[in-house]
Amino acid sequence: MLRQALGLVFLIFGLWVGLAQESALADYKNRLVHYATVDRIDGFIRDIYISPEALQAVRQRKPLPPGTVVLVDLHQAKPTSRGGFVREGGFFVRASDEPYVHVMTRLEGEGSSSWRFEALEPRTGAPEPGVELPGDCLECHRAALTTEMLFSYPQLLEFARSGQVQRSFCKQPGRQLC
Repeated sequence: MLRQALGLVFLIFGLWVGLAQESALADYKNRLVHYATVDRIDGFIRDIYISPEALQAVRQRKPLPPGTVVLVDLHQAKPTSRGGFVREGGFFVRASDEPYVHVMTRLEGEGSSSWRFEALEPRTGAPEPGVELPGDCLECHRAALTTEMLFSYPQLLEFARSGQVQRSFCKQPGRQLC
């Protein structure tokens, strides 16, 4: 009986945590701060967001605190008839949104083990098929250990200073380092 009751408590708690995460991610465009957009040569556009508390820490020249959320929202650029991508003002024009977001969450501790990585559908929390976590993300982001595991840390610093979303172009396709 006690085992069943404990099982029910854990089930309810797990559902509650899942719903809290779902509602938090579903509203990420309002809860998080958009600090950078990266157009990649393969036609992917990455909008990068961070939690307001983390941005405040950066402005105070402090480390990113536990609870920091960094989210990458992916989009496809509008293709041209000649195999390139439509640009306005030098930047890609969006054609469609990708269904999944990539999320890094800072946990207690130091180094690469203090980050949790996720690739999921923001409204439902469903994981992105075919993504091996944390391996696919962690192995790459370890190369950015000196910049809080963020390859976009220079853009984050400039956004913290100027308040202007930082735009850049990456000549590498996929998830290769720019």
